[in-house]
Amino acid sequence: MEFTNKILDAEARASFDFFWNTASTDDASYGLIPDNTLNHEMCSIASIGFGLPAICIGVHRGWITREEGEERAYRTLVTMNTKPET
Repeated sequence: MEFTNKILDAEARASFDFFWNTASTDDASYGLIPDNTLNHEMCSIASIGFGLPAICIGVHRGWITREEGEERAYRTLVTMNTKPET
């Protein structure tokens, strides 16, 4: 059972890292996340839909601070509200 938990923890962290590390931090496209690892030019609402809950998981597990999570979530939602065509 311990081995399985380590595998699941590693997978959870790797998944979080993808959504956290690939999200744009540029003002023009803040929070947009690539749709896949092959083409970083294409983002999708689906990726953002997975990325926002990943922020909550990251805070809960202590991978990021609550303040970091709040800023990323808030700024991502602002982007989606004000620049949906980005």
